[in-house]
Amino acid sequence: MKHITSRHINYPAEAVALGNFDGLHRGHQELIRTAKESGNATVFSFFPPPSSVVGGAPVKAIMTSEEKAFLLEKMGVEHFIEYPFDEEIADMSPENFVRDILARQLCCKTVVVGEDYRFGQRGRGDCELLRTLGGELGFELKVIPHIMDGESKISSTRVREAVAEMKFEAAASLMGRPYFVMGEVVRGNMLGRSMGIPTANIAPPEYKFLPPSGVYRSDVRLGDQTLLGMTNVGTRPTVTKDTEIIVETHILDFNGDIYGQTITAEFRQWIRPESKFQNIDELRAQIMRDIASVRNS
Repeated sequence: MKHITSRHINYPAEAVALGNFDGLHRGHQELIRTAKESGNATVFSFFPPPSSVVGGAPVKAIMTSEEKAFLLEKMGVEHFIEYPFDEEIADMSPENFVRDILARQLCCKTVVVGEDYRFGQRGRGDCELLRTLGGELGFELKVIPHIMDGESKISSTRVREAVAEMKFEAAASLMGRPYFVMGEVVRGNMLGRSMGIPTANIAPPEYKFLPPSGVYRSDVRLGDQTLLGMTNVGTRPTVTKDTEIIVETHILDFNGDIYGQTITAEFRQWIRPESKFQNIDELRAQIMRDIASVRNS
């Protein structure tokens, strides 16, 4: 799969799925499946998300660009476009977006959107306009109705709410996969190793949406292996005054050197909130109790 992050995207796209695709939930998957049925699939979104450029506080992303790209490649997408978004693009009329980007740059034959897709300046573009312009410019529009979960439509907002409430089974039902954090293992202060409880540290980007600070049971994907883990999200108040949030995972019954490798921590169950202890001995004793809880969960 080719991951494109520039505005130079001149290639013929057979089928383009348009959307934000945050979380790649089951609704997004239906758009992508339909695009693949129509030809070589391109997924088109903006980065940074428009909400971070125009109006209101930016919404943190369920998935980083790297996490999206990883999954989209597994899903058989040919091209993943994260078109650079700024105030100039925010002011682009919906007609110009369709003519200049979809028709002229991508030469698309099929466009796939959800039924509430909006685009262009102040969100003036909708499915009706896309269908009209498609007739003029020679592409077919396919509109996917909402995918429901119970009586409510599946949405990125619902996924965020589930993760924020630590309802990971609900989040997994909406996404069709567990909520996860993926990244390269970086070196920390080695405190865990000195206590005999080594951790694999990931430093997610600031825009990544994380669950509340705390300790969680996790499944760890390392290459082809799936291992039992315990993941802490937080600032480690016992050992540092830093405010940077990190994700650190102790992989049970594992002591390999995995610095520089990419791991995925899939969140399964909340164990306890993050706490500040009086000293390292108290911290280690609590971690050992946490490990026992993870084994028994």
